[in-house]
Amino acid sequence: MVCPAFLLAPRVMTTISRQQVFNTLDNLYDAAQTGSSEAWIPVYEDISSMVSSNAGALSLFRLPGRELSVVTTTAPPEALKEYTDYYHSVSPFFETIVKLRPGEYFSRIESYPDEQLEKTEFYQDFLRKHDIFQIEYHPLFDMPDLKGGISFTRPKSNPNICRDERRILNFLLPHIQRAFQLYLMIAEANSAKSRFTEALSRLSESVIILDRSARAVFLNAAAETIVGEKDGLEIGGNMIVSTSSRRESKAFKAALEAVFVDDLEKISNPGGMMQISRPSGRRSLQLLFLPFSEPEFKSHPSPQLAMILLYDPEHRAQPAEAVLSQLYDLTPAEAQIGIMLARGESISAAAEQLAVTTNTARTHLKRIFSKTDTNRQSELISLLSNSAGSFPSPSSNSQNNFLHITYLGDDKPYAVKRRY
Repeated sequence: MVCPAFLLAPRVMTTISRQQVFNTLDNLYDAAQTGSSEAWIPVYEDISSMVSSNAGALSLFRLPGRELSVVTTTAPPEALKEYTDYYHSVSPFFETIVKLRPGEYFSRIESYPDEQLEKTEFYQDFLRKHDIFQIEYHPLFDMPDLKGGISFTRPKSNPNICRDERRILNFLLPHIQRAFQLYLMIAEANSAKSRFTEALSRLSESVIILDRSARAVFLNAAAETIVGEKDGLEIGGNMIVSTSSRRESKAFKAALEAVFVDDLEKISNPGGMMQISRPSGRRSLQLLFLPFSEPEFKSHPSPQLAMILLYDPEHRAQPAEAVLSQLYDLTPAEAQIGIMLARGESISAAAEQLAVTTNTARTHLKRIFSKTDTNRQSELISLLSNSAGSFPSPSSNSQNNFLHITYLGDDKPYAVKRRY
């Protein structure tokens, strides 16, 4: 990279050293890689200070509409609230700014006469109060429904960015643009990962994700319940998943190893199934082993993973009362009876728990049949156990009950956090 003249001429740099500029560059790309808005706070403050800016911001606009999202700002909290609540919607510059593309910029002094500005509500009631006269905006990110950019402001007593400040800004802007785009990509990837994790966590089916050494990378709430019983499967030191039976441990390892083949495209059905006996005497657990990565991503340095779908033949899905009520327009009593029947209880046992007569419970059951378009108790139980009613209720916080494990490298342990 060829440094611009101002970086090579110490006599020009009276208040900002070359080392400060290069430190800002380092911090800029470090902030981008975190995917966190908090990391941008000191970076923006440094850049803002270099161009002697007053209140300014690194921000996003969502279109259509004028939904503003501030990544970081040097504006006082009260000024930011005023701006986001109202004044950004009456800004005479908004329509011009959102049409800019990266590489272009908006300068209020160059584009909007002083006399015209001073007559606007935006200036009279907002800008003047916060000593803002010059506004400069540089777009960093441009998509049809999302715009992003960085802005700086100056007071009326000193509205112009001087030559040396302009040189610094022009040097930094291409880096700010690339770093901000990288930040948005990483933030979106993290968001997608969180949504995916939440989706897995909400499943009523049990899901375990392992690495090649049988180390648990993820368990959803349903799997955590089964493994926590230590009846067939358990988690030991270093988060290694193992069988309760030594006799079955070799078969478990072989089934897991079968997932990690060299070329998934050449194998029609990688992985396999097996049963794990349970010391309690209950029916054996059933395990389906599957690859957890697409073949085209094998060149990525992240570790290969395997997914285990875990089935408990003795587990009956227990529908959520709120979900059943909404799906089938059941009353609370009807929903409770449906849950008890799905759990394997008799109608008389359900009546006893609800403190009603058996005849009353049967009346509720007839209404349930009518509302669910079923005719027999076995048909009803099958419907309730396999419908969306068996999913966790939307109010459930089970999506936060999982293990989050960070891969630190082939020769290092995993960083493990349990979230609740």
